[in-house]
Amino acid sequence: MDSTVEPSEEISVTRNQSQVITGTSESNLQGQNPTPSVLDIVLPSIPQSIPEQNETKNDEKAELVKHRAVRSLMQIFGIPNDTVLMRTTDQFGPAPEFMIDLYNTITDTYGVTRAKNPYGAHVIRSFMERDSSKYDFFYFNLSANVKLKESERVVEAELHLYRNPTPHDRLHPSLYLTPFYILSLYQVVDTRNLAIPDLHKLLGVHYVPALGSGWEVFNVTQTVLEWMKGEKQNMGFIVAATSLGGDRVPITFSRRSDAKEGEKSNKQPILVLFNHDSEGDKLKSMTSNREPIPPNNRRRKERGKVNRSGENNNQNDYEEEDDAVALPNLPNSSLENPRFHHSLLFKDTIRHPNSVSRFRSRRSKNQTEHGDTSDAANHPKNITSCSKHDLFISFEAIGWSSWIISPKGYNAYYCVGPCIFPLSHEVSPTNHATLQSIAHELSLAPDVGRPCCVPTKLLPISLLYYDDDDNVVLKQYVDMVADTCGCH
Repeated sequence: MDSTVEPSEEISVTRNQSQVITGTSESNLQGQNPTPSVLDIVLPSIPQSIPEQNETKNDEKAELVKHRAVRSLMQIFGIPNDTVLMRTTDQFGPAPEFMIDLYNTITDTYGVTRAKNPYGAHVIRSFMERDSSKYDFFYFNLSANVKLKESERVVEAELHLYRNPTPHDRLHPSLYLTPFYILSLYQVVDTRNLAIPDLHKLLGVHYVPALGSGWEVFNVTQTVLEWMKGEKQNMGFIVAATSLGGDRVPITFSRRSDAKEGEKSNKQPILVLFNHDSEGDKLKSMTSNREPIPPNNRRRKERGKVNRSGENNNQNDYEEEDDAVALPNLPNSSLENPRFHHSLLFKDTIRHPNSVSRFRSRRSKNQTEHGDTSDAANHPKNITSCSKHDLFISFEAIGWSSWIISPKGYNAYYCVGPCIFPLSHEVSPTNHATLQSIAHELSLAPDVGRPCCVPTKLLPISLLYYDDDDNVVLKQYVDMVADTCGCH
């Protein structure tokens, strides 16, 4: 939800203060010679030179400005209450590996969204398991009592399980003839019969290499929708592993309870919801202007294949689909070391390793073209025309670094400078701005000023953060970065 910080009539920002706003985002991020951000101005410390009799009054003014600023930011980022803001970093669980890698795939260094999410989702919510008492039973607190925003609806849902390697002395004898196992996912319909999987509703089957390990991803969209609508009761999932002959085999998955004391595991089971948010529809118009990310824009129908690390990276069958989202592809290292476990739409991206370097090169090029951090570009006194300048927003400065995983801050940029007649094409003037510039120059009307230097293109950012229930969310926020400036 977009919002504007309400200015205090009692507080004014001087010309010298406005010059402090500028600075390079990279120096702020790396902590080298940090330049005060706009939030450092909005939330100032009280100078020691203020007379003692005015200290109380000025403290109250500063607190009022701080309160208004934080409340406005909470509206922008959709934070309903202060609960999550009051927690410290060590009170949160580990962020799932999938969510971290997905964030790194779709954003640039500073959190600016450069690629689409799987399924075109605006909000991706991961739910941690709530019961790990049984090795083959998985429960997530997701049902009709879990309220999403009114503007959100579930597009897809996936169950992500990390399969541990099976010790050789526990392998089933049949693998010497057929070195594959069958993984079957069931929706629990009666908690009294958890030991008999066939009494429950079968949701999906994976054929996996007996010697393999890694992430298994099941599509559970219909089941999740039934739970959230209250049509069916959420009793959890069961996963059963058998040989091709039907014998039960010992396969285990990484669980939340497996982490040793003082450690955090990011391979715990997660239920991932890919949600559409009607408030984020403006993202569609922005993505049409982005450079396309090669090469795949289809999901292909393929049977599971075993890669050279012995993992099953294509467990599911995919129907050809023209509107599937293409994402930057992963380097070959992901084959040797499956750090990035894919959502169902990522399955086909590991085949073109060069695309990531092209994506990162394009990212660097964009940052160079749109992020001039030279001294001349960053000091208002040297500004001779409408242009873009740094405006670094530090989440640590406002006390949000404990619950925002990434980024720790970002460069929002701002536009400043005179729109001098005649307006050149570099400042992208509208017809109205051109007419206003002429009217001002010829003094056709006494109250008509010059056109204003404003953002002409805004970009979204993505935040990876914890919600009130210790779940990790990846969400896109529109109109957060001034990409280009012009005279309007």
